[in-house]
Amino acid sequence: MRKYNFELYISKLKAYYWEKWILPTVDVMQELLWIKSRDSISRFFNKLIEEWYLEKESIKKYIPTQKLTSFPVYDRVSCWMASEIESTPTNFIDINKYIIWWNPNWIVLVEVKWNSMEDAWIFEWDIVSLDTNNKYPRIWDIVISSIDWDNEFTLKRYDKENWIPYLKYENNSIYWDKKVEANTISIVWVVKWLVRQF
Repeated sequence: MRKYNFELYISKLKAYYWEKWILPTVDVMQELLWIKSRDSISRFFNKLIEEWYLEKESIKKYIPTQKLTSFPVYDRVSCWMASEIESTPTNFIDINKYIIWWNPNWIVLVEVKWNSMEDAWIFEWDIVSLDTNNKYPRIWDIVISSIDWDNEFTLKRYDKENWIPYLKYENNSIYWDKKVEANTISIVWVVKWLVRQF
């Protein structure tokens, strides 16, 4: 199989997988790649196994590997002097695992509103990844907390003063040294990751 054809087929296979989250059947693969011969499809599957895009679990069952489901990571780019970057990836990262990194049953994503956390580099429309299993933050963790009322929540910096916990705004240009004033502060979730689209 020609290298150009293989790379073209891989790109179509990846696009299909990321849209459907399943591997195509042989019939679907024929239509997807515009290949009539089932023998050619069989050779393509063998090439996928050889190049470590798939693992064969049984005679008719294939499992996608990290190379198919993840994104290539290239050597680090310098923010100081310009330097070369290797043309081949040094690693592969599954973005879902990178954001979740633990148990997906404990993770929720929440979109951020307003501007009170900009000094912590959390801006409006950002998405925060939250660990619902962690309700015991450390000092200076970013948390989502309920205040006074069970159905009202805020995203703030968790801190303590004289052993008394409080929630701090992180936008000193607008809210200088402002703290959340509430009779009851209840930590709901601890922020673990941030997702931003540029």
